[in-house]
Amino acid sequence: MKKYFPIIKKEFLQLVRDIPGLSILFLMPALMLILITLTQEKVLTGIESGLNVILVDNDSSMLGDSIYKARTLFI
Repeated sequence: MKKYFPIIKKEFLQLVRDIPGLSILFLMPALMLILITLTQEKVLTGIESGLNVILVDNDSSMLGDSIYKARTLFI
């Protein structure tokens, strides 16, 4: 345990002396979080665009019919 205290002290002194590095350490993740949040907000509240889906039911099974009926509920 005594070996770790000088290492921790040295790292702490390096962080305190490097103010630009310390600011980048905290500001860049905060900036990234804000940008991602704003981007996601624009996507969710932006233009409502529909998604065209082509449904091909070659086997005419009951599953295909239920998917087709469920698809028409969301249009």
